[in-house]
Amino acid sequence: MIKGVIFDLDGTLYYGNKLAHDAQDVLEILRKNQIDIFYITNNSTKSREEMAQKLISLGIPASSDKVYCSASASVQFLLDRSLKKIYVIGSKNLENEIISVGLELSSPSECECILIGMDFDITYDKIYDALTALENGALFVACNTDSNYLIENNILKPGCGAMVGAIVGASKRQPDIIIGKPEINMIAQLMNDWNLNTDELYIIGDTYESDVAMARKCGIAYSQIINNNATLLNDERELHFHHDYEVRSLTEAVNKLLELR
Repeated sequence: MIKGVIFDLDGTLYYGNKLAHDAQDVLEILRKNQIDIFYITNNSTKSREEMAQKLISLGIPASSDKVYCSASASVQFLLDRSLKKIYVIGSKNLENEIISVGLELSSPSECECILIGMDFDITYDKIYDALTALENGALFVACNTDSNYLIENNILKPGCGAMVGAIVGASKRQPDIIIGKPEINMIAQLMNDWNLNTDELYIIGDTYESDVAMARKCGIAYSQIINNNATLLNDERELHFHHDYEVRSLTEAVNKLLELR
């Protein structure tokens, strides 16, 4: 029996700063059916608390304990591995998460680990620093490797994978670990936190490479909203489907979920 639904955020529940047109309706349906609602995102620029605040600002009641993001999950990984000196390529918020748990922002020559997140100010010098750290034996950790993400007006913007890719290109070395989707770290943490099993969860996302791949790795039922990289928020576009897990809207995804109850 499905007890909880996990929503991807960008490209699924909202697009930039605009909610999907049926988001409020489907969330209300889930509440009425007493299904727990969770949120998962590869966004590494915001903490769980900040992601919850964004949802609240869009009119979605949310608490930080039900939000899972790659920044917080990455920091937890560093703590679990007892890594203390970290060189970060990413946002100021990601650096603040590191500091808030007592870890140290370190130089490339002294760090134990490089952590790569979304960085809107990526530079040649930062890539050089990361290469230096890896040459010195640092662990290579990526918050995620998303190529791009969809915002309002059907615009694609480069994702964290662009930063990771630059370092992979310079070092000829793949990340030692990827924390975010499609890896299962955040799902494993969620299931542990809420004492839920894979057959009690349902995932709704928009990206095959991250959302669908993660669901399949976990063995969790799922629906993929087909955006064609340009979904109109009012579903006016003619979409073409090739698999039974592909859906046109959040409403259609939730209807599939309810059929499993």
